Formats: sequence, C-alpha cells, structure tokens
Amino acid sequence: MRRCFLALPAALVVFAATTSALATDWPHWRGPALDGVTPDDPWAQAGGVAEPTELWTSDVGIGYSSVVVQDGRLYTAGWVDGRDYVRCLDVATGDELWQFGHEIQKYDQQHQGGSGGTPAVVDGKVVHVFRDGRMVCVDTDGGGLLWERDLPGELGVQLPHFGFAGSPVPDGESVYLDFGKLIKLDVNDGRTIWASEEDYGVSYSSPVPFTAAGRELVAGFPAYGPVVVDAASGDEVGKYRWETEWNMHATTPIIIGERVFISAGSKSGGGLFDVTADGIAPAWETGDMNNGMPTSVPHDGFLYGFDEAQLRCISLEDGTRRWSQRGLGQGTLLVAGDHLVILSEEGELVVARATSEAFEEVFRRDLFEGSDHWVVPVVVGDTVFCRSPAGPLLALKFSPAAPQ
Repeated sequence: MRRCFLALPAALVVFAATTSALATDWPHWRGPALDGVTPDDPWAQAGGVAEPTELWTSDVGIGYSSVVVQDGRLYTAGWVDGRDYVRCLDVATGDELWQFGHEIQKYDQQHQGGSGGTPAVVDGKVVHVFRDGRMVCVDTDGGGLLWERDLPGELGVQLPHFGFAGSPVPDGESVYLDFGKLIKLDVNDGRTIWASEEDYGVSYSSPVPFTAAGRELVAGFPAYGPVVVDAASGDEVGKYRWETEWNMHATTPIIIGERVFISAGSKSGGGLFDVTADGIAPAWETGDMNNGMPTSVPHDGFLYGFDEAQLRCISLEDGTRRWSQRGLGQGTLLVAGDHLVILSEEGELVVARATSEAFEEVFRRDLFEGSDHWVVPVVVGDTVFCRSPAGPLLALKFSPAAPQ
C-alpha cells in the first residue's frame, strides 16, 4: 500500500518526528480554531525555502477525506474494494499503524466516490461518519471499536444525494453533526445529548460552535440556510432562508468574532450574519464569493476562497472584491501564517502570499494527475500533506534554503 520516494537517513527521520511534535497539531476538520488557519508557515523563513523533499506517499484509498494530525500520528479515511477504512499512519514515515473498515458502497455519483467527511481526534478517540451515516468511535492506539451509531435509522433523517459528507466537530467531550437536524453527541459513549427539534433539510456541511450575545452557540448550514442553536439545549436561536439550487450547501460556517459567514455555489453567493439574542440577520450579502464546495478562509480582515473556478479575496467589512485569479479551477485552500496553501482542481500545489493587494505566487508544483482534486491540504510544522481522491497521500517537507 505504501511506497517511498526517498530513503531517509535515520537522523532526518528523528528530525521530522521532532518537528512534528513541536508543530501545531491539526486534530479535526478545519484545524484547531475551526477556521482553516494554522500559524505554521514554512515560507516565512528569512532566506526562503528550498525545493521540497518528498518524504513519503501512501495509498489511503478513494475519497475526499482530508487528514488530521495529532501527537505524531495522521488519520484519514478511504474506500478500497467495497469497504471504507479509517486509517492511522505514522507522520514521519507514512507507515500504516492500523485501519478500521466498514462495508459500504462507493457512492461514486458524478465524482470518484469513497469517503467524504474527515475524522476527528478527541481525547484518545477517533470519531468518523461514513457516507451511509454510520458513525464509529475507535481508540487511537489500535483502532479498536468503542461504539457505533446508525444515525439515519435512529434519528429518522434522510441521506442527501451524494451520501453524508460532513465531519464531526468536537467541543470538549462532545461532537456536533449536521444531519439536517443539528445533533450533539457524547464522545465517550455515543449517546445523543440533543437533536434539534426541526429538521432543516440535510446537505453536506459541518457545524461550528462559537460564542455570541453572551451564549454558547452552534452554527450550521443545512439545506434551509444558516441556522444557529443553543449549544447546551439545541433550542433554535435564529435561522435565515438561503436558497441554493439542489439545496447544495457543502461549506462550513465561518465564525468572524460574533458573526457567521456562509456561502454556497450556483450563483447564490455569500453573506455575513449578525447574531443577537433575538436571532440572526444579514450584515451584508455578496455575489462575489460563491463557494460551491471548498470553504473560504479568513485572514487579517479579508476572506480568501474559490468563487466557483476563480480564487478571490473579498473584504470582511462589506463583502467587496479585492482581486480574482483564474487558472486554478475549483480548488481548495488553507492559510498557513501569511501564506495561502492551495491545491488546484488539476492537482497542483500552489503557495501564494495572503495579501489583499494582489495574487502573489511564491511556489507551484504539479503533484497529481487527473481532476476533481477537492481535498483540503494540511500544513503541520514544515510539512504539507496533500491527497488525491484517487488514493495517493503525499507528504512534502519544506526546509530553509541554503545560504547563498
């Protein structure tokens, strides 16, 4: 299943493991702050960086699950021969430490299929939801099953056309899910703490906990549109109808202070919402950010994201466009320090400065063949993890450039 591009000397393996331990972990979807941002920035070196070293590659199966990294281990999911597997790999070497499989169809409607959501690591446990809605919790040491739930059957909710593609989002010892009903589960035993009274229509988004108006809240983006509920009870605080063709809401709400930004494709645009004790209301709306699948990322008062097949920067003050860049397809991205780390739809890794002035590229390399590369790259320390939906997962190490 694994092949190495480079035989690493023992000293380099130890160094890679050490830097991983000192780096910012990425334990769940959208990272530590649930915003797609990491302070780790290999390109912030005063002398720049050298061409990256290909540390390892591993075939993790078909799918669109991104990766999470915690304590020197990497977790993801992928489909092979009728089963979807949650996998645990060693960050330094790419060696597989364990796998947990679930028999499931491929769900390859209009894309390659396979896994959709991303696992989360919570207090020595890995939680994951497969496309058929079955949720499992396994231990991080060996992948042993701790508990499982058939959420569609138990809660009476429907799966969307492409199967479940949201991710579990941790909050202490709880996790949130968006199944049309917003759901809060206890990660220790899987019991339902609450499920929202209303079914807002299932789509493909993941919810986000936040604080506003002096309350602990949860924002979701189900088929109805943006919804905010109380984190302790699940009681509705506010909702706003956001009509999108086929009710396709695949992006995650973005928390900006006590406000919530949402966006969808099919020319439905995006909007920033004020949250008060009385509900939610739009502060502004824009047609310049139509996030069909990849969620935008905030940085220094601006939002960077894919308006369908154009990478754009818009102001968080009023939603106005600052710049656009073609040629990357409908890719995906995160912010690492002061840089945008982009995986284009055609499989190119592109690094650019995160500036509102213009698109300023600093690095580009072809990584994968084919198209539909919609998996978010992840940066941990000086290493970038990029995945193709066809299976290959690649670890690239960016080291400081040698003095001239």
